[in-house]
Amino acid sequence: MAPPPAPGVWCPAVTFYIPESDTATLDLVAQKKYFTYLSKSGLTGLVILGSNAEAFLLTRDEKKALVKCAREAVGPDYPLMVGISGFSVPQVMENISDAIESGADYGLLLPAAYYGPATSKEVVMAFYNEVAQKSSLPIVIYNFPGICSGVDLDSVTIAALAKKNPGKIVGVKLTCGSVAKITRLCAELPSDTFSTYAGQADWMVAGLAVGSAGCVSAFSNVFPKVCSKVYELYTSGKTQEGLELHRKAALAESPIKAGIAPTKHAVSQYSAKAAGIEGAEERLIPRRPYMPVAEALKTSVRDTMGELAAIENTQRGTSGVDKKKRSKKRRTRTEVSSSSESDSDDSSQKSVKPTAMEDSSSDLSPAPAPAKKEKKKKTKASVAPASEPDADVTMEDAPASTLPVKSISKPSKQVQDDFSAIYLRKVAAEFADDLDKVREAPDFKASSVPMLIHALKQGESLYTAEERRRVVGAANA
Repeated sequence: MAPPPAPGVWCPAVTFYIPESDTATLDLVAQKKYFTYLSKSGLTGLVILGSNAEAFLLTRDEKKALVKCAREAVGPDYPLMVGISGFSVPQVMENISDAIESGADYGLLLPAAYYGPATSKEVVMAFYNEVAQKSSLPIVIYNFPGICSGVDLDSVTIAALAKKNPGKIVGVKLTCGSVAKITRLCAELPSDTFSTYAGQADWMVAGLAVGSAGCVSAFSNVFPKVCSKVYELYTSGKTQEGLELHRKAALAESPIKAGIAPTKHAVSQYSAKAAGIEGAEERLIPRRPYMPVAEALKTSVRDTMGELAAIENTQRGTSGVDKKKRSKKRRTRTEVSSSSESDSDDSSQKSVKPTAMEDSSSDLSPAPAPAKKEKKKKTKASVAPASEPDADVTMEDAPASTLPVKSISKPSKQVQDDFSAIYLRKVAAEFADDLDKVREAPDFKASSVPMLIHALKQGESLYTAEERRRVVGAANA
């Protein structure tokens, strides 16, 4: 049985092309420099042929060349997760064969959802179960409704697939903005057999607060050291320091929410230069038919990311995973047994309600609380971010700054942080099941989920400073 991918920050690396070539030929020289740089910047691993790599625009030979280039650049032990998605099992098996040959440790697999309305839960279960049984490469499920005809995998389906295929389906990347899914999956699936990752950096701390293994983040292309530092600080107990850096990173990330072009442009201005790649801006123009980044977004990248760039330059690069763990992963990848449980799909889909979701947090209603408890009581630095839902799902232009405006009457910083943590737990616990019911409605649109989560989160701003103090006081009583 294969172990799950290591916890930490994984970077879905972007793709470089030779400038002015008619077919946008891969620039493997620049690519190798970039892979090498990322692998020494504190990241746990790299994702090759993900959505940020424009994998859907590459030929089969180009995909193989890119993975081989990555393996040569990072060495035999550094973890590589490789995109293997296709619309049928034969396509996926071909991609898996190429990935193994080229040096992959894990395969990242989207649901086969070309025909969105026809992609039922039964279709999803049958697809992943068949791939898992036939594959000798451990599979990480990739949930990204924005590029899968709106198909959004719920936590019950993901957990059922993991339980039916132990050691074969070993993780999930959630590019759906759902902290509630992370909560339920971490409550139901042990971290030593299954890794649950947030799909963007701007809600990494929210995921870590409920048990995630980290994140797979496009923004780590731009500032890999900062993203790794947020993870390191939060998981080492320096939660407040980690949250403060996380908030700065979330603001800086906002311009790249508009899609792949601004992401690649930001890479050209920061990490590609740090990697010693000349002429990076031209080498990082997306492959046609997609267009270069607009001038307005270039300006936004420059104006918004300056502070974080300065912080990035002060960070030391390190290896993300120790050598022993990496070597163990590489040895066990090919030892995955082709035999596993053969129960019917129906029996695997039993919904187990995680105990973590049943835990009701302290009441958030602004009722009076005991008067003397708020005095100098020290509280644990359990903090959860006010990060936004997944803006990448709709791939629309995003404003340069989207954090809520702070209240004029402010409680103390510690009270505010404690209140945010309580409120986030309350939202996750009370609304998780309701969100799943909304998703199953016949007129539901996948793009509605981020808006709904965002609206729920905005409720936090309705509480006055005094009401926040009362809530925290009641929780600490």
